[in-house]
Amino acid sequence: MLSMPKCWVFAGRDENLEIGLRLGIWGFEKPSGDVQEQFIKYWEEMNSGDFAVLQRFRQEKAIALVKLKDFFYDSKTLIWPKEHEEGRAIYVWRVKFDVFRMLSKDLWDKKAITSRVPGSRYIRRIGLGLMSFEEFSRLLEDIEREWL
Repeated sequence: MLSMPKCWVFAGRDENLEIGLRLGIWGFEKPSGDVQEQFIKYWEEMNSGDFAVLQRFRQEKAIALVKLKDFFYDSKTLIWPKEHEEGRAIYVWRVKFDVFRMLSKDLWDKKAITSRVPGSRYIRRIGLGLMSFEEFSRLLEDIEREWL
């Protein structure tokens, strides 16, 4: 049975977004406490071929749309600035992706598109959410209209 790809929301700080987009990789901190169960559920639902909107942390504005391809756990490789500062891998749940659409950094403030997900489908502490099919369709229309 053919299933529709899902669309996830990955939120992060600007420097992490720049690095992630350049390297084609995203990472999540090891979940704990009350968000662990929801994170693991989402992690297990992610598939190659799903999409993810990369957005600036706390701004709910899309700056890139990527297609997910590989999922893995890596507690050794340091990628992001905070990991280099602390000398340890922090964002250990990792996803490789191909960029589908992306704004250049100089357009992030001017052309980023609202990509809000209701709180019940968004883990704020981790920066991970799941869009509904309708939200994803609307976002795709906005991206085609505004970015191309």
